[in-house]
Formats: sequence, structure tokens, C-alpha cells
Amino acid sequence: MKNRYGELASNTVIFACSTLGAKLIMFFLLPLYTNKLSTSEYGTVELIITGINLLTPILTLSLTDAILRFGLDNNYNHSQVLKVSLCFLLCVSIIVFIGSPLINYYRPLKGYSWVFASTLVVFMFRSAFT
Repeated sequence: MKNRYGELASNTVIFACSTLGAKLIMFFLLPLYTNKLSTSEYGTVELIITGINLLTPILTLSLTDAILRFGLDNNYNHSQVLKVSLCFLLCVSIIVFIGSPLINYYRPLKGYSWVFASTLVVFMFRSAFT
């Protein structure tokens, strides 16, 4: 029983360090963004990031929760879980790139459809692999 608590504490520290590290990187990059980008460019970046954070769980149907749930269960084949997840993400990625011209109808993001779609696909895969 003691070993399980030690493992839990170890995993908690690892997750805390990774989360804190990501927050620190964002904290130190913020002055760089605000120095190099104009107000409108910074607003556009924020719109893209907010839109991506909103659409990722919707388009992936919260696949990350399913990967975690079935990936940790020893009753399921882990490679099969990964294979099905990747196949689903590839299909969603194709749909995102086909539908990306629709982003141009939202005036603040006009001209950024490929940037939005590319970043959205990268975020989907990143969230699945975390």
C-alpha cells in the first residue's frame, strides 16, 4: 500500500512540474509577444488561440479522456487504442482543412484560415498525446 502512495506522490510531482513549466514559459514569453506584435496582431493571436481552445474538445469529441481511460486499462490493447485514436484524428484533420475556408467569413480572422487550421490540427494531436 505504501508503494502506491509513493507512486501517486511521484506522479503528482511530475504533473505539477510539467504544468508549472508550461505556465512559466507562457509568463516569460508574454513580454516578447507584446513587444513584437501590434495591438491588432496580438488580438488576432488571442482570437486564434481562444478559438482553438474552444474547438479542440468539440471536434475531437474529448478523445483525450477516452485515450486516458482506455490507455490506462490493462484489459485493452494499448497499441489498438493509439491506432484508433490516430485514425480518428487524421479524419478530423482532413475535415478541418476542407472546412478551413469557412474561417474567412469571420472578419477578424480573414486571411488566417490556414494558420488557424494548421494550429488547430497541431493542438488536437498535442492534446491527444499529452
